[in-house]
Formats: sequence, structure tokens, C-alpha cells
Amino acid sequence: MPALTRALLAVALLKLLIALVLADRGFELGDEGLFLLNLNHPADAPPPFEFYRLRSLFGEGPWIDVVAARRIRIGAELLGSLALIAGVFAWARRRVFEEGAVGFGIFASVSLLGMQLSVASRSLGYNDVSNLFVYAALGALFGLAAIGPGREEHLRRSLTAAAAGGLTGLQVFVKFPPALLLWAATVAWLLLGFRWLATSERVRLAGVHGVATALGMLVLVVATGGLEELAPRLAVASVLPELTGYRPAAILARYLTYDRSSLLLAAAFAAVVLGAWRAGALRPHGKPDTALVLGLILATGAAWAAVAWSKPPYFDFAVMTLFVAGVGAAGALLVVAWRDERGDGSAMALLMLAGAPFVLIAGTNVPLTMRLPSHVLPLFVLVAVVACDQAARAGRAILLGVVAAWGVALTLPVFANQQVFSPYGLRAGIHQQTQPVEALPGVRVDLASARFLDAVVETLRAGGHVPGDPVVALDYMPGLVHLVGGRSPGFNFYMSGKARLNCFNLDRAGFDGPPYLILGRPMQPAQRACLEAFRFPDDFVLLRELRFPYDEVYAGFGLHGLTHVSIYGPRPPGG
Repeated sequence: MPALTRALLAVALLKLLIALVLADRGFELGDEGLFLLNLNHPADAPPPFEFYRLRSLFGEGPWIDVVAARRIRIGAELLGSLALIAGVFAWARRRVFEEGAVGFGIFASVSLLGMQLSVASRSLGYNDVSNLFVYAALGALFGLAAIGPGREEHLRRSLTAAAAGGLTGLQVFVKFPPALLLWAATVAWLLLGFRWLATSERVRLAGVHGVATALGMLVLVVATGGLEELAPRLAVASVLPELTGYRPAAILARYLTYDRSSLLLAAAFAAVVLGAWRAGALRPHGKPDTALVLGLILATGAAWAAVAWSKPPYFDFAVMTLFVAGVGAAGALLVVAWRDERGDGSAMALLMLAGAPFVLIAGTNVPLTMRLPSHVLPLFVLVAVVACDQAARAGRAILLGVVAAWGVALTLPVFANQQVFSPYGLRAGIHQQTQPVEALPGVRVDLASARFLDAVVETLRAGGHVPGDPVVALDYMPGLVHLVGGRSPGFNFYMSGKARLNCFNLDRAGFDGPPYLILGRPMQPAQRACLEAFRFPDDFVLLRELRFPYDEVYAGFGLHGLTHVSIYGPRPPGG
């Protein structure tokens, strides 16, 4: 095995080991708390995320604690990543690489640079399950593209197309915009890109894929109670976008204005890419020297990242991820310009990889540059295909060294920031996460957080709360509900400042009496006005007010202006 391959594989294994070893550090009250509640109380999961209900098929099942949920997430990412890498390599070995010119080791080691980069990696959530299903579906599709046109391969092609379709169908109930986009892109690729197959065979495979997609959806519908139970949940899901303020046009505007300095730098980098292509990388007869262009692009990106990482580790996520996004887009640009000399749709196949991260991001309300690291692996696989192919064809092994420098310069700082300096987006570094928490076995946090979390548990116990009692944390602190073993009634998504959403949920939850209530801010008048499930504060007694351990937020992407937490219990009869 070449030294470069060994070094890159060592980097991938080191990242995986660090992620596993540090899975017991820190606790994030927002998204991680929501994912933990969904995993342990799937019937209370928000209606769009029906896949959590699959766990109900096995009864209550064992309690999934924080460390287990994080390790499950790591395993899901590893499984999906390897499925995608294996499928793409099988395709590239048949359709792109010269026979025997590229080994799996160097291809996989370059691709794996894009793994374990999720911003604030934490317990298994819908983005992680989306990665698993979409990566595996894409891996199956590339595996399908690697199968020859012979009639003897008829059954194998059918089964592979069905596997890709089934995974796409399951994705519909994880996060449906990526599923719909993936299905449309797949049909287009099958019909237009599989040029080595007869038209009738391409149409047949598209049909097999479509039927399997429908069956994947049907399996989940049946497994979670059938249409009779699904229909009212979908009715609830249909009103959630309006209640949460989800507006695609506003989200797009947010993408474009979130960090203007980053956008200017991205535009400058695009100019460098185009300049390298037009001015310095054309042979006299006008055919682009793609090996030279790719080397220039990646060398520029590596140098740019090295300058950017001279900043302190606690900087905006958008700046942190800009370089991955910029160079990934440059790779996509190169693919678009790459001539499909073989006439077999290779460029279209690579465009599937270029578009995959953006398909996975579709439907989120998080700025693009902040979310991209969670789904960036396909861009690294794309670069691995182009770089390995061009290095072998041009006899320029140094290109792979440039790729390695580029990948390490981009990814290790992202990984270090998320796993060491600011684990899970928390305010304290990993070296400060040393204190045990009684209610979170095996988890260690910083001293201020430990005191705060222990105080929350003590307060609720003293107020008569027992595990299983309903707890509502209105200011998006579902982690505190998980901490005390509570249930979040209705569905467990309560957002600060979203009075209509919270009232809609609370009023349909069906309380036997007032729940325990945790507020990070005084309850808004609009919130009180729309509540019908209980009366606040008449139905409650203040148990305790706790100083929040941090001055501003509970995570780098959390709730601003949070200084105290107020804990209320149901008012005793006659109290």
C-alpha cells in the first residue's frame, strides 16, 4: 500500500477513533435533546419524522442513552459512507478508470476525508438517517451503472434498481424534499445517462425503481399503523411549515445574506477557478488539461484554507465551512467542463455526486454554509474520481499529493473544532468536559453545566416529578426533558418565540393536569393568550429559578439572551 494511502487512511481512522472515544463528552440541550426524545419516545416525534416510529415495532425497547445515541450516529454515517464509496468505485473502475490504474485504497482514503465533519455531531437525527438512506441509494445506483448490458445481468440490474428505489421510498418519511429530488434525479439519470443500455431497458429500470420507491413508502406506512393513523399525522405535518415560519424564499435570502464576507470570498475563489481554466490551463489545440486545472484549484483551496485557519478556533460556522463549499463547487465546475469522451454519461453520473449534498440540504432552514459539512462526503468522492483518474492518465502522481494537502487543510480544522475545541457546539472545550452528571450515566460535562444539570434534577424531584411525567420546555430545551426522564407531550418540538406553534401543540396534547414547565424566558403575552390546555401562571407554582451557566447561549448555535431558567410544577389542589 503506497505511503500516501496509508497516511490518509490513518487520518480517517484517527478521526473515527476520536469521535468514538469522545462520545461521552458534553451535552447539548437543543437538537440533541430533541433527537434523544424522538429515539426513546417515538410516538411523540414530530409528524414529518415518521421513521422514528419504526422503533415502536419492537415495543418500548432498551433506553437509548446519550453515548449510545452518538455511537449509533457514527455507525450510521460510516455505513452510508462506505456504501456510497464502494458503489462509486465499482462504477468508476468500469466506466472511468483505465483497467488496473487506480486501487480502492487511494480512492477510499481520499473520499473518507469528507466523513465525520457534521457540524455539532451529536445523537442520531434525521440528517444522519437521510445520509444513510441517500448515500446507500446512490451507492446502489452507481453499482447499477457498473453492471454490463448483457441479458445475463437482467436480474442483477433489476434487484439493484429496486434496492435504490426502496431506500428512496424510506427516505420520504425521514425528510421528504431530498427523497423527491433524489427520485427525479435518478429517473433522469437512468433515462438519459445509461447510454450503454437499450432505451427499453432504461425505461424498464426506471419503472422498477419507481415501483420500489412506492413499496418503500408503503412498508413504512403499514409498519407505523397504516393510512388510518398516518392521515391525521400528515394533516398536522401540513400546517407545521406555516406555524414554524418555514418560507423557502426567506431561507434562500438567508443563505445569500448570512455571511456576506464569506460570499465575497467565495466569488473571489470562483474567479480564481475560472481564471485558471481559461488563462493557464489550455493546450494549444484548445482541449483543457484537466489534471493541471484540478491541481491549480486544489492548491489554491489548500493555501486559502491554511490562511483562514490562522484564526482562533471559535469563529462563525459559515466561515468555517466556506472552504469546503467553495472547493466542492469548484470540483462540480470541473466536472461540468469535463468532456464526456466515452459517450456513456460519465459526466452526468458525477453531477449526481456534485448535487447530492445540496439535495440532502433541501428543506432545511439552516444556512447552507453551516449545514454543508453534514452532507459533504459526495463532493470528496467526486474529487477522488476526477483526481485519481487524471493522475493516472497524465502520469502525475503529485496531483494526489495536492489532493491530500487540500483535503487535510480543509477537514482537520473542521473536525477539531467540532470534536475538541467546541464539542457539539458547546461553549467549553473538550478538556473542560470532565464532570459526571448523575442523571446522564457515562456522560461528562464542564463544571458549570454539571452544577446546573444536577440542580434541574434536584428541583424537579423535590417538586414531585417522577420519570414519565410530562415536562414542557418551551424555549427549545428538550435536553432537560430527557435529563429528568420526562415525556414531552403532543409532539416534542417547542420553539422559543413560536407562540402559535407551541399553543397548537399544547392544546392538542390532551393533558390530565398541568405539566411541569421549564421556561428560559418569561412567557410571552401571545403565548398566554392562545393557551387553552392550562392557565399560566394560575395552574403552577414556581419551584426554583436557576442561573444559566453561560452568559449568552447554551450552544454555539443555540438560544441567545438566555440568562436564567425558571422551573414550575403543577399547583397542588387547594394550593
